[in-house]
Amino acid sequence: MKYNWIEHLAERLPEHIKEERREAVSGYFAGSRRQLEEKVKESLCRQLKMVLIFTVIFLFLLLIMGLYVLMQDRDIVITRNPRGDDVKEEMLEIEADGKRDSYDLTVRPRGYREEEIGEAFQRAETYLNDNIKGENESIHDVEKSLFLPEKIPGENIQIRWESEDPAVVDEEGNVFSKNVKKPVIVSLKAEASCQGKTEIFTFPVCVVPGKAGQKKTQRQTVIEALKKLEEENLFRETFSIPRELAEGKIFRENSRKNIGAWIFFGVCTIVFFWNKEKESCRKKQKMAEEDSKKEYSAIIQRLVLFLETGMSIPAAMEEIYREYKSRKKEMFVYEVIGKSCRQLQLGAAQEEVFQNIGSQVRLEPYRKLSAILIQNITRGSDELFVQLKSEEEQAFFERKEQAKRKGEEASTKLLAPMIIMLVVILALLMFPALATFT
Repeated sequence: MKYNWIEHLAERLPEHIKEERREAVSGYFAGSRRQLEEKVKESLCRQLKMVLIFTVIFLFLLLIMGLYVLMQDRDIVITRNPRGDDVKEEMLEIEADGKRDSYDLTVRPRGYREEEIGEAFQRAETYLNDNIKGENESIHDVEKSLFLPEKIPGENIQIRWESEDPAVVDEEGNVFSKNVKKPVIVSLKAEASCQGKTEIFTFPVCVVPGKAGQKKTQRQTVIEALKKLEEENLFRETFSIPRELAEGKIFRENSRKNIGAWIFFGVCTIVFFWNKEKESCRKKQKMAEEDSKKEYSAIIQRLVLFLETGMSIPAAMEEIYREYKSRKKEMFVYEVIGKSCRQLQLGAAQEEVFQNIGSQVRLEPYRKLSAILIQNITRGSDELFVQLKSEEEQAFFERKEQAKRKGEEASTKLLAPMIIMLVVILALLMFPALATFT
């Protein structure tokens, strides 16, 4: 392996984990004992590598989140919108009187210094003189609605309008020309407010809109302190809110609520990666068992055929393995047979070799086949062909039953899509009738 420390870590895993993995790998790998141990170590190292990589990534993300939370424990920096923009809401949490509640702080756009307010009023008056006429030629000849803004663009100035004669011109700028028979001069008063200061502008026109601004109510002492702090720093682009203010604590909303969810997600993901390799081994083992079941009938058939030609059992097994090698697909049961042939060539006892076939494949038909072959060697049974023929017929019957079960399972899996298609067809057929009825 590339990382020796991962190998050392794999070697220090509990013995029951290594034994469980060894049991699973031996169910689909037919190599020697040394090769089996290498395969087990490789699987454990791959499992550990995936878990460690994700754990490092998760801890890094958790560190970043922790640093973010620690930064939130310092003064909270609030950034205002530029002058003329809308107010915005900063979601905070206030801990006071033993309770923790959320609060939306209204942050107004950047304000003016004391010496700048007068200049802002002058710009507001100029803007109103140029624009309140709306689509009319001038404010002295008004036939259409007037444009009476409640806010000056680019400025932190709110306008409240009052009409001298609402029957002719209301506070929303609508002109009721039908109520007049001759030109009527209506005085419109614009009350401009900015940071607690007001200025009155008067315009002799026929219409005036107006809409009073809405203000948020204050709740606790902490909220009043927040509003006061926002007011004191109105002319700044940014300002800080301390963690503790007016005997209360301030937090950004949801700054800590998601940490528990992230930790839970990380732990679940680590568990997933830890079990992924184990499930992969189990899946390979199950596929090996399924292939062995399918091939049992063919193996028995070929074994009987070769024995009838006069071959010995080892020679017949070698021929079966030779035919398998011409295939491109690797199959566990044939690898076990090939391993048995090599052991016989090296002089291993036939009884032991045949016993290993049944124990390694771990299926009842192969255990039965091993018992038949061992019985033939130890007792010299003359009924070998009869037993193998019977086993061949039984294996063929089992294969037909297995194919039948597979077909039934496929039919069951197709049932759900067929039901969905039926529902869709019924809906298409019934919709025109229901639409007509409605």
